[in-house]
Amino acid sequence: MMPMKGLLAALLTMLVGCDQVQEIMDNQPKPDVMLGAGIEVQIDDDRTARVFGPDHCETGFGDNDPSNDEPGCTLLTGNDRVQVTLLVDDRKIQETWTVTRDNDRYTIARPNGYLIRTARADN
Repeated sequence: MMPMKGLLAALLTMLVGCDQVQEIMDNQPKPDVMLGAGIEVQIDDDRTARVFGPDHCETGFGDNDPSNDEPGCTLLTGNDRVQVTLLVDDRKIQETWTVTRDNDRYTIARPNGYLIRTARADN
């Protein structure tokens, strides 16, 4: 009977440890979600555009030294609207996009309601 109590105690300790690990993981900062500078996206059923935003791209170099970051990204985390510059057919178009977050899923919409998505391979 004693070995069974020891096994039960070890199992309970492991389960409590899992809860603690999960709590620590839940409290860790999550990475920012952003569109990279010049990413090509579908802006309507027939056209794509390259997108540039006002934010700096986190390169990961230099221990969080912002001087190593590059401009042109679009930060989605924490924003419900983002300003972007579209390059379409050699023209620049300024737009404000609406950002909606549902858990870890982001939806981005143009002013006309079209949902932004990655560019199709056939374009």
